[in-house]
Amino acid sequence: MIKIGLIDSGIGGFSILNAFLAAPPLNRTQFIYIADSGHLPYGVKSDAYIHERMERLTAELLSRKIDALVIACNTATAVSAEKLREKYPDLIIIGIEPAIKLAATATKSGHIAVAATLSTLHSERLKSLKERFAKAQTLHKIIGSEWVDLVEKQKLTLADNQKILEETLKPLFQYPIDQLVLGCTHFPFLMPALKALLPKEITIIDPANAIVQECY
Repeated sequence: MIKIGLIDSGIGGFSILNAFLAAPPLNRTQFIYIADSGHLPYGVKSDAYIHERMERLTAELLSRKIDALVIACNTATAVSAEKLREKYPDLIIIGIEPAIKLAATATKSGHIAVAATLSTLHSERLKSLKERFAKAQTLHKIIGSEWVDLVEKQKLTLADNQKILEETLKPLFQYPIDQLVLGCTHFPFLMPALKALLPKEITIIDPANAIVQECY
């Protein structure tokens, strides 16, 4: 039996779990999911606070004998992935990060956008991704902190969230952006509303499938 632990600040990581369940089955695999909803959103917390939570939750999963850990949260990956790898060198740790490389490769206009929490948008990890993969592209940052609350409150339809989405998505109508990276695992649950609002020329990138491939 292979045990894979997943951690997210709330229900957002279910977008990753859903991708696992939709993929060809892993042999005799058990998933243990921790939704740290009592401490969300991570995106507005300090790095020290987030890492303390990640250490505590990782210890809990290790007590349940997991074989691999998936950090199903961009913010927590940026803050804690490397530190946890140093602390637990024998544990397979897979983090999630904004798919800047994919967007930079696919763009035709040279303008790409990433929607994420403030913590992710200000992180050194995002800065590094931009420097490594998108030096020649213009990266527009969409502050999606309020989107996390929309998903946690199950306000997923356009009727529920149109005002907030339209306000935060303004740059996508002001620049020739053709790639939108979803930089938070909560955000794929807003995909129907996003598709209804955005021009068809904009490709929405959900990195969940890439995480699944790393576990095969």
